[in-house]
Amino acid sequence: MDGFLYFCRCKGLQKLNKELLWDGPNMRFTNIDPNDTIKIIQKRLNTALEIEGFVLTMYDGRVRLSNQVVAEVRKHFEEMVFDTLIQQNVKLAEAPSYGQPVILYDAECRGSVNYLSLANELLEKNKK
Repeated sequence: MDGFLYFCRCKGLQKLNKELLWDGPNMRFTNIDPNDTIKIIQKRLNTALEIEGFVLTMYDGRVRLSNQVVAEVRKHFEEMVFDTLIQQNVKLAEAPSYGQPVILYDAECRGSVNYLSLANELLEKNKK
């Protein structure tokens, strides 16, 4: 595993990789092949890059749009989407201002817990 490609933000989604389009109440995928993005990155930056999975960030379960985005991305990409959602959290936004990763800034905040859960999910996935 050489790194992550952060693929989707649930809040304020307008256009993603010129492929995932938001058009009011309907979101649609048009000719999406995540491998195209990876191929471009491999060619220009990192020949060993592979997709480990997609992490959905800035999730807010109180907002219908967040839930719709999660459902559509999971429907389209299925097992490529990590189960862990990174929830929107003030501490996640504040930590960089203090020059710290969120886990050091506030290890018990929701964002830290989400990222630790993601780390555990990655470890479990790579055991197999």
